[in-house]
Amino acid sequence: MLPSRTGLQQQQSFVRPLWRWCRRLLCSCSSSDIRPSRAHGWRPESRAAATPSKQRLKQALPRQHQYLITCHPGLEQVAAKELQQPWLLEYAQNVEAVAPGRVKFASRTLAGGYAAALNLRSATRVLQLIHEEQLDPYTAAGDTVYKATRGAAAWQQLLGPGQTLGVHCVHLRNNSNITNSQLVSRRVRDAVCDAVRDARGVRPSPPEGAPDLPLAFQLLSDNLQLFRDLGGGSLHRRGYRQGATVHKAALNEAAAAGLLLLADWQDKAQHAAAGSVLADPMCGSGTFLIEAALIATNAAPGLLRNSSTMIGRPPHHIWPFMGWHDYDDWQWQLLLNAAQQRAEQGQHHWNQSGGQLLGNDISKGALELAQKAATKAGMSGVISLHQGHCKDWQPAQTPNMVVANPPWGLRLLPAAAGEESRHGNPSSISGRQRRGGLYQQQQPQQQEPVDDNLMDAWQELSVFLKGQCQGAEAWVLSGNPSVTQHLAMRSCKKRSVSIGGQKTAWLKYEVRRPSKQSADNR
Repeated sequence: MLPSRTGLQQQQSFVRPLWRWCRRLLCSCSSSDIRPSRAHGWRPESRAAATPSKQRLKQALPRQHQYLITCHPGLEQVAAKELQQPWLLEYAQNVEAVAPGRVKFASRTLAGGYAAALNLRSATRVLQLIHEEQLDPYTAAGDTVYKATRGAAAWQQLLGPGQTLGVHCVHLRNNSNITNSQLVSRRVRDAVCDAVRDARGVRPSPPEGAPDLPLAFQLLSDNLQLFRDLGGGSLHRRGYRQGATVHKAALNEAAAAGLLLLADWQDKAQHAAAGSVLADPMCGSGTFLIEAALIATNAAPGLLRNSSTMIGRPPHHIWPFMGWHDYDDWQWQLLLNAAQQRAEQGQHHWNQSGGQLLGNDISKGALELAQKAATKAGMSGVISLHQGHCKDWQPAQTPNMVVANPPWGLRLLPAAAGEESRHGNPSSISGRQRRGGLYQQQQPQQQEPVDDNLMDAWQELSVFLKGQCQGAEAWVLSGNPSVTQHLAMRSCKKRSVSIGGQKTAWLKYEVRRPSKQSADNR
């Protein structure tokens, strides 16, 4: 007896779902990629996302490279803003000022780190993250650092045959059982050298000069971060003071550039309809003027490292990343050519705008240092220097912006500006200077007596501002509130910046034009 029509429909409604289930089972068993079950946390993806071509495309996308920028505390927003410039914006994503003196960003390519090291003015270091790990606070300090570092990377690949290693501390604070940066440096160095020896049979030799692979570490609240240092040292060393004597009270280059950017000098110099005139009545060895010239002409500070000022040094000692296994020369050359083109266009624009950079100092020796440095930087043609007392100086053209670092009774620590302390913020010097990868205590800061000469300097600056700079804005650096009163002016803006281990104030004054009545009385 044949089944009824209704019975056939019921059988088909049961067989078809069963057949679909069996076909899916056979297909899944024939595939080498068995998906986990829902019980193991798997959730079905869309059909488009599951196609092999989409999966291969996702795997081919470059991973994110994480970077940490260090600068003087108080300039982190300046450094973050620099990373958002058009020629850096395409390389830097997720820019964030994470702490005083520290800014992080991500990049899809190694060119992001190259571009930051080449173009950033206020940065002291550009560090590429290698590894991050939370340390066990119940394990011996040296052992946990050694274990974390040993497995952090394929060190025999990062450190090539015959290459040397250097380790320095960026920041160390609030850890359970680690308070000594020298211990961490030694254990990091031991772990890397042991890993290379086990893989290659030869332990790396100590560096005689600049290391081929400069490593940096940061240890905060038991969280260890290991970095590669792209600049191999503080980026404030532009190169235009290479081999030259430095004025004893000179401001370091990264700090000077950051203060100028904080005062919006870049916008005034590059976007003003008429030429901007910047004056430094107490210019010393000319750091403010040279950095202002580099900003005005849009010259990347890293270009000076590739110029004749660095002749005699191997390229990988100027930029350590040029000797690394993953160095991308094509990307680096593209960045250099683009920076050179911007500098040439910026120089032409500055010359056409009629802008001027004017400097004055009472010391002949300081002016000679300023002239030599400006020549090495290629900026001697845009800077005019004058010798004489500040109060007697009459610039050829009335400045619309004045910057000054007058004496205020405390000298900033020399040379090592931009180096990091063990307990302080990155780039804040606390009397420690690198030597052989470790730190040694320096002499305490030199306190100058607050005498009549100090007060006279500020009074002379006041005379100059009120007599020669009417209608201008003046930015003055001071680390001593008691001496600023001799300027006899009230600041309208204050920015706190730590430079050379000293908390300073970057003060803005608006120099008022004399009223009509006072002008008539004269």
